[in-house]
Amino acid sequence: MTQLRIALLGMLLLAAVSGPKAQAQVAVQDSSALVALYTAASGVSWTDNTNWLTTPVQRWNRVGRDNNRVTTLDLSRNELTGPLPPELDTLTNLTRLDLSINDLAGAIPPALGNLTKLTTFGFTNTALCEPADPAFQAWLLGIDDARSPGLACGLSAVAEQDSLALVAIYTATATEEPNAPRPTSRWKPTTPTRSPPPRRSASAAPMRASGSPEK
Repeated sequence: MTQLRIALLGMLLLAAVSGPKAQAQVAVQDSSALVALYTAASGVSWTDNTNWLTTPVQRWNRVGRDNNRVTTLDLSRNELTGPLPPELDTLTNLTRLDLSINDLAGAIPPALGNLTKLTTFGFTNTALCEPADPAFQAWLLGIDDARSPGLACGLSAVAEQDSLALVAIYTATATEEPNAPRPTSRWKPTTPTRSPPPRRSASAAPMRASGSPEK
């Protein structure tokens, strides 16, 4: 019995040592990026900011991690306002970022192109716009699940119903594979090709109302 008690005590001590206090701390670069986002997007007014800035990052709501790196960030429908900070580019292990249905505005920092592991990026129902930078556009197009409001920086957003109508027209009439998708506000306008008017013979003289040729 004594040996059994010693064994149980040892197991309890091991559990205590390997508990929450022994968990790997989140990388400083990730913590700094989250603090920058909280500050830039008015974190004090978020619907859900449970444990943010008051406990270790491991306990912050809506933040997913793997060991000491942040891997998911779901802040949709959370009353975020303002711009996105460029510091988010240090979340290099991020695979999912959902910022949909918030009052975010301004250009998405081109530096987010450093998030090469991102497979889901949602920012519909925001006023965030996409920079025209070719490198950024290539990165955005490479994301498996990118959900955008279709707003290019410097241009106005196109109403969703208009976008759907244009897509329907394209689908019904296109004879070739579509080019890489772009925000509707950046689609180039097209004009129908008209046949030239028939040429009048040089020998034909203009006719008067009576039907006799003019002299």
